[in-house]
Amino acid sequence: MSTPELVDKLGLPLPPYHFRCRTTTVVSQRVMVKNREGQDLRGELDKPPGDSDTNVHFNRYLDWENLKPAERLSKIETIQKRARWDDEWLEYHYKKHGPDLGLKSDAEYVALSKKVLREFDRLFLYQMDDASTEPRRFGFFNDAEGIFVGVDDDNSIRTMFPIQRNDRQDYFGKMVRMR
Repeated sequence: MSTPELVDKLGLPLPPYHFRCRTTTVVSQRVMVKNREGQDLRGELDKPPGDSDTNVHFNRYLDWENLKPAERLSKIETIQKRARWDDEWLEYHYKKHGPDLGLKSDAEYVALSKKVLREFDRLFLYQMDDASTEPRRFGFFNDAEGIFVGVDDDNSIRTMFPIQRNDRQDYFGKMVRMR
C-alpha cells in the first residue's frame, strides 16, 4: 500500500512528504493503567515532603519528574505484565510472610502478588535507605487486602507483605505517590 493510500484509508492528517525524502510513520497507542476500582491512573506525581537531604524517597521523585505522564504509565504497564519473582527472593519472602497471609504455598504467594500488581489502590515510587547499593522500587498497595508489593526497576518482585491499617501513614508518608 502506498503512503497516499494509507493516508486516505486512515483518514488522518499527516505532514507533507517530500518526494525525495524517506519517511516513516509510526503508530502509537495510548497506555491505560487502571486501579482496582477501574479508575484511570493519570501518571501525575505528588511531590514528597522534604528534599533529597531529608527524604531518601525524594530522589525517586527527581528521577521521574521530567518524564511525561504517558511515559510513566508505560513503565507501570510493563511492570504489571513482566514482573517476576527471583527464586531466592520468593523462597525467603514466602517463608517470612506467607503464613501471616494464610497462604499454603509459594504458588499462592506468587498469584497474590500478581493480583496486587493488577488490582492496586495506591502506587508509589520509593528508594531503599541506602541509595548507593539498593535499587529503586515501585510499590503497589491494595487497600482491600492490606498488602504491599515492591518491584525493582528491572521488573523483579522483591517483597510482598501485609501492612496494618494503623501503620500505613508511617510507611507511606514520605514516598512519592503516583495518581
